[in-house]
Amino acid sequence: MSKWDKKVDYAPKHDCVEVKTLTQKECFNEPIRPVPNNTGTLVKVPVVLAELTVQFNVDAKISLPEPALEIKQIHKRLKLTQCTLLQNTNKLFIKGFVRKNIEFATPSSCSNARGVCGNIRHCTVDIPISCVTRVKFTAPPIPVYYNKKKEFEFLTTNTLPSKFPRKDLLLSGDLSEFNQFSQEYFNELPFCELISSKITEFDEFLNLKHLPHGPFEENTFKEIEEKMDIELTLKILQLQQVQIGKPFKGHDKGYGKGYDKYYDKYYDKDYDEYYDKYYDEDYDEYCDKEYKKDYDKYYDKEYKKGYEKDYDKEYKKDYDKDYDKDYNKKYKKDFKKDHDNGYDKDYDKDCD
Repeated sequence: MSKWDKKVDYAPKHDCVEVKTLTQKECFNEPIRPVPNNTGTLVKVPVVLAELTVQFNVDAKISLPEPALEIKQIHKRLKLTQCTLLQNTNKLFIKGFVRKNIEFATPSSCSNARGVCGNIRHCTVDIPISCVTRVKFTAPPIPVYYNKKKEFEFLTTNTLPSKFPRKDLLLSGDLSEFNQFSQEYFNELPFCELISSKITEFDEFLNLKHLPHGPFEENTFKEIEEKMDIELTLKILQLQQVQIGKPFKGHDKGYGKGYDKYYDKYYDKDYDEYYDKYYDEDYDEYCDKEYKKDYDKYYDKEYKKGYEKDYDKEYKKDYDKDYDKDYNKKYKKDFKKDHDNGYDKDYDKDCD
């Protein structure tokens, strides 16, 4: 009896499989109307910065572990390992791979001129992809806030060695201490969300070899050259604070005209800008401003004093000059008039 003539017992076996089932009863539920927030609120939600389709052009070679007669099917899955938006730029860095599971038929020793038999094998490979693309934003991302670190020191007064005059002192910063102010920001990193992918591929077998003792048209291969066109559609998002609806009326009393306005003024309008304005805008700049103010005030005062002094001097000089000129002119005129009148009168008197 050959192995093909071996008897097989097809009698049912009751202890092979066991299935238990239970039908669930229907439960009662009552709908409840949700209560919306009609007064307006501030929420932190993912905001869509951009939605785009990125195209990859891939050319790859795949080496199979053993000779294959033909490819039965290929399953593909696109996976990303990196999708990073470089902050303060519009460049998106993308890295990933295409996972391909290749099923192929292999020949065996059972072959002749009329046919060939074999096994179905599979091989899984990862085809890497990467690119950098420029993004056109539909909503701008939040700017990056930079960490700050500054040192400060205090003035100390120390005595000098004997070779210096006794009345002189060493004025300098204190080298026996280290003081520092540091500020750290935790920015929201934009992230990606995959929507869809399209892959169009062309696979070509390389280095074909005729199958010995097989049909004349059968060949085997171990290398595959493939070309892929990949279109990946994705979204770029970032967690941002968004005002929904108008602030309620009580907001104006408690927080200033609108919470978002209050928030922007003291926090969102760059805390470091607010800080720089009052503390970190550099003391020397503040000092220059105050010194310039005092200097302008002093200059205006001195200039005004000098100007009034010079003005009075020049005005008096011009006034005296003009007065003398007008007085002399009037005096001569009056003198001539009186002289003529008096001379004629006296002459007539003497003649009589």
